[in-house]
Amino acid sequence: MPLGTLLFVTKCGQREASPLSPFAENDYICSININLECMEQYPCENCKFRPHYDRNPKSLMGRFWRWHINFCPGWKQYFTHQTPEKQAELRERYHFEKYKE
Repeated sequence: MPLGTLLFVTKCGQREASPLSPFAENDYICSININLECMEQYPCENCKFRPHYDRNPKSLMGRFWRWHINFCPGWKQYFTHQTPEKQAELRERYHFEKYKE
């Protein structure tokens, strides 16, 4: 089985059960490939709330996201692992003043 493949069982299909199989007769085995490169990225890069701030900083979701990054450990890790140029861009774009060295 290739690295990054996840197996799970659903009750949606037919499968012949062998005597050694841990699955019931009606279980169906599906596989999903997981892109391991995506797991190395920070979730803040693709946060679903971040575009709300980008579109309209005064919206409820935009204000919530901006408030949240003040104490979010994921944002801190994302922000501190950026280049100084990218940090400066994020500071200006999001009026962010924390984690200055």
